[in-house]
Amino acid sequence: MAIVAHKYMPEEMPPDELRATFAAREHTLDYLADSLRKQCGSKTLTSYLITGPRGSGKTTVVLMLCLRIREDEELSGAWLPVRFPEEL
Repeated sequence: MAIVAHKYMPEEMPPDELRATFAAREHTLDYLADSLRKQCGSKTLTSYLITGPRGSGKTTVVLMLCLRIREDEELSGAWLPVRFPEEL
């Protein structure tokens, strides 16, 4: 089996390539999207902290969640994804 290295960092990947290479954390993405959907219009909000070792897919999960929010009418009507550099 050949391993093909990405020529981009996750945040530099075109959305179609990002979607095509995303597989291992689909359950995490579904959980986060469902949690945000349940909070639409809520008076109290829940925060989430995504942690893990370097290379475990944290940035990719966040990027995929941003894509899902933008592409979903209900989520995009309630949420505006804003990403900050890691140092902030």
